[in-house]
Amino acid sequence: MTNIYKILFVCILVAGAEILLNLNKNQKESDKFLVIAHRGASGFLPEHTLEAKALAFGLGADFLEQDLYLSSDNHLVVAHEFERVSDVHTKYPHKMRDTNQTTPPAEFMELRSVGVEYINHKFAIFDFTLDEIKSLNVTSEFQKDKPDTPRFKDRFPLHKSNFRFHTFEEELEFIRGLEKSTGKKIGIYPEIKLPYFFHKRGKDISLQALQALKKYGYKDKNDLIYLQVFDFNELKRIKTELMPKLGMDLPLVFLIDGCVGEVKDYKNKFCTNIDEVLKYTDNFGVGLASLIDFKHKKPTEFAKKLIEKNVKIHAWTLRKDTLPKGVNNVNEMLDLLSSIGVSGVFTEFINDVVEYNEKQSKK
Repeated sequence: MTNIYKILFVCILVAGAEILLNLNKNQKESDKFLVIAHRGASGFLPEHTLEAKALAFGLGADFLEQDLYLSSDNHLVVAHEFERVSDVHTKYPHKMRDTNQTTPPAEFMELRSVGVEYINHKFAIFDFTLDEIKSLNVTSEFQKDKPDTPRFKDRFPLHKSNFRFHTFEEELEFIRGLEKSTGKKIGIYPEIKLPYFFHKRGKDISLQALQALKKYGYKDKNDLIYLQVFDFNELKRIKTELMPKLGMDLPLVFLIDGCVGEVKDYKNKFCTNIDEVLKYTDNFGVGLASLIDFKHKKPTEFAKKLIEKNVKIHAWTLRKDTLPKGVNNVNEMLDLLSSIGVSGVFTEFINDVVEYNEKQSKK
């Protein structure tokens, strides 16, 4: 063999080895879950506080979630439970809503099948101005109507320290600051809450959210963002109307649950109409019970359909202190989710999933 052929032969061997190494590396990367901090590091600190977001950032989350509502004076506020994580009961008792109507109206029962959420809060964030919202003390989540009884007994103690609600733009500024001071990037995962309800009030929460996102540089699929919504009609509107008008093309996520048991028991019509959703996104955010039959520890029929159609699945929500019956620990849960091809996990204990990913990458 001449020298030139020897050199070519060695080059081919080296190139082949490099390809194999890259394929192996990519395979290991694909085995890792995307770590989505559910309302921040809410297993350790009160949800949706800047402190919880900072801790999630430090623990190694890939994305931080934001639930978005509009205040009565039209500010985008990051919050979720609101009345179960604050002292609103004592500071604004006169703002309690009429909750005598326990049966949702017929209009809602029809709309529920396309992801529209019903408003049944005693205190609703959209009845308060931003100043009123910021005057509240935020704490860990307590049990309904029992402000001195924690929902999760071993989490951050109730009514301790000093936590506050904040706006979406304040959180985006905060994230920019963390990125600058650490040199590390992190994604965001906002959810547009109750768009149908706000439309009824003459407000366009989706448009406001998109405008804020564009202002902070989130414009296309290459940016570190997923935008999620339960309401299918709003998903379609965002994809086909709002984003084109704003020159945006963000990754969208359709949130879905209620796809448990037999088809006749499904509560959401899109459990059996996946193809319609796939016209607008191939990312699904799915409740754990709709993915895993925990009694038999196997994928649900709905999960099998998602797998068949190569849907990207982000599962919610992993809480190590309230695991489903039959699941012994977090790693067992993550093994089950991995076995059906789930690519991302909403978690309140970020370190658990980060550690699982690290162990998987060493195998």
